[in-house]
Amino acid sequence: MLIRNVDEAEAFDFGQVANRDVVIWNLQPVHPRDRGAVFAALKDRLTAYLLATRGRHAALVIDEAAIVTRQKAGEDTLYDAATRGRHYGVELHTLTQLATTSFNSEIGRGAGYEREPVGTANSRSASATSWSRTASHSAETNWT
Repeated sequence: MLIRNVDEAEAFDFGQVANRDVVIWNLQPVHPRDRGAVFAALKDRLTAYLLATRGRHAALVIDEAAIVTRQKAGEDTLYDAATRGRHYGVELHTLTQLATTSFNSEIGRGAGYEREPVGTANSRSASATSWSRTASHSAETNWT
């Protein structure tokens, strides 16, 4: 499904597609400054669909995730999908050829995370590192 702007993303309905089990949103024509907002709107549409069809699951695959997360809205949406999507039956897969761009982003560098020392109660093994999200960078986009 070709999505060209935020309005089209917000208007998307799963009834528009022949096979609701496989939906591909092509964001290529979206202006780069709007990709984060479009991604956020589509994530909201997916959430509404999953809530309305309890028991369904979705695999959300984001190709070129580094491009979608260049804007704060996209970064927050990706964080929200990664942390809370599983509660709504979403498995998340992110792909990118721009790994340096991804790791140079706030979410890629782990900004807003505090590293707990190895050996704390939250560590899984002697070599484990545990990450916890701080309030300084909470996701604005809600799944409900």
